[in-house]
Amino acid sequence: MLRFRIAAFLLIASLAFADEIQFSGIVTGFVLDASSSSIRPILGVPGAAMLGSPVAQDIDAAEIAPGGDRAVVSKGGRLHLLSGLRSGSPAWTPISGISKADQITWNSAGSAAALYSSDTGALLLIRILGDGSLEELSLDVASLGSAMGPILVDRDGRYLVAMTASEPATLYVLDRQSAPKPIAQFDRPGPMSFAGKERDVLVADANRAQIVLIQAVFGAAGALSCGSLPDGVTTPVGLAVSPDETHAFVADKASKRIAVYEMGTRNVIDQIPLDAEPAFVKRFSRDSLFLLNNGASGNEPFQLLETGDKPSVYFVPAGATQSQ
Repeated sequence: MLRFRIAAFLLIASLAFADEIQFSGIVTGFVLDASSSSIRPILGVPGAAMLGSPVAQDIDAAEIAPGGDRAVVSKGGRLHLLSGLRSGSPAWTPISGISKADQITWNSAGSAAALYSSDTGALLLIRILGDGSLEELSLDVASLGSAMGPILVDRDGRYLVAMTASEPATLYVLDRQSAPKPIAQFDRPGPMSFAGKERDVLVADANRAQIVLIQAVFGAAGALSCGSLPDGVTTPVGLAVSPDETHAFVADKASKRIAVYEMGTRNVIDQIPLDAEPAFVKRFSRDSLFLLNNGASGNEPFQLLETGDKPSVYFVPAGATQSQ
């Protein structure tokens, strides 16, 4: 049985980010600090970490890419791409194809993102090209007849896997060259994640209390059961697969826990209790860290899930200015 531990990131704001960038490998990632409306780095390792000074301020909303060097942010009613967060002086590039997005999803490489506005029904795919320039591609989803729910973007930024927000919910593959391709249908929308080197997709189906595996999602696409949800897991809000693809993790809001699956046997092998409700499971780094909430209240601690050899949950008190 896997052993878990819960540890706190100690936050100290006395070290400026400009000093931190002299050292390599100690930036855990970046978060939007709601209390200061700024993007701030988490520095160091669990138990010996510091909160760096803001690298971008007066931010209304932000979705930070895995690896922490880019973000899509909302500021002053406009959307921008920020590049070079780790330098401490990011470059700002306006995004012209959409002015507001209530859902932003990065791909695992941090090279492409889907931006969706439920108000207008607009879906925009942005891609950062090899020379650093920004490409914007609009995708027509009006024919789907429903608002969009969860969205995934593949590593190359070519395909989107999107689920409608309707009940029942339909899972589609989207790209610029073809009409939306329906793949599977579920009683209601549920969290999902790529698996099988991004050839497959896992979906948490709460109504049927199971995990569904969509194999070859960009090809023939076939669905099969990949394990049952534990008793009491009724509101899954996030799903992730470990980098080595040996384990899957389902975060449940109502029961405040994470169910851990062994991919080989498809069995639940453990459950991690949480101190606060998770809101999602989003890749925080290109390695094994995932973010479980956004600290939107300004004082709600950030929760980070480590999915490596010794899975753990860490919390970071948001907006702290001294040792906790």
